Amino acid sequence: MNTAIKTSPTVWSYTYRGELHALSGRDDLAIADLNEAQRRSPTSQEMTVIHYRRAQASFRQQSYEQAIADLTDWAQLVPAAEALSVLTAIPQESLSMCSDPTFRKGMRELADHLVERNQQSAQSLKARADLLRSFGE
Repeated sequence: MNTAIKTSPTVWSYTYRGELHALSGRDDLAIADLNEAQRRSPTSQEMTVIHYRRAQASFRQQSYEQAIADLTDWAQLVPAAEALSVLTAIPQESLSMCSDPTFRKGMRELADHLVERNQQSAQSLKARADLLRSFGE
């Protein structure tokens, strides 16, 4: 992957390497590559991957404001029903251990927004209930 980036740096090459870093727990490197991918004027499809992976890496680094920003941006890029997957981007067991009030508030607000965006569908109400349950509420 490093060779590919040296010879032909593209949005996808940085995104893919960022994903590999994220999956192997090298979140600082993942965020750096994903930021570089974003600087290269990605398409909205590419941005969904960038926001998804960067939100996860930011959450693991306890950069909660960045995680919420990426989750919110990701939700705005996709259709309403698909946006509900934003609420499960961070594993429930990780959410349950996060006591940061700002992150929890941001996730609650995002869940409420997605419920309204999905016209209070049963699926959106369940997604919000699952999120709140992971917070012990």
